[in-house]
Amino acid sequence: MDKATEKKILSYLEKKTLNKSELHQYTEQIGYMLKLGTSLRNIYGFLQEEYNIKTSYSNFHNFAKKNFNFSKHKKKLES
Repeated sequence: MDKATEKKILSYLEKKTLNKSELHQYTEQIGYMLKLGTSLRNIYGFLQEEYNIKTSYSNFHNFAKKNFNFSKHKKKLES
């Protein structure tokens, strides 16, 4: 593999890692908004507007599910 391609791959992976770790600084805000019953889509919009996060919605959604047991709350409400 040539150096240019290698550099592109590493740069891409670095951005993805930064974007995921970027969310950890906002766990308090995300947790509070979830307690208020705010949808994930609205929380994501808030973080984009207020903090200019660069994370994709799917990364944000996975982060929320992993760190806040969001899927468990949904199942409890359904049953």
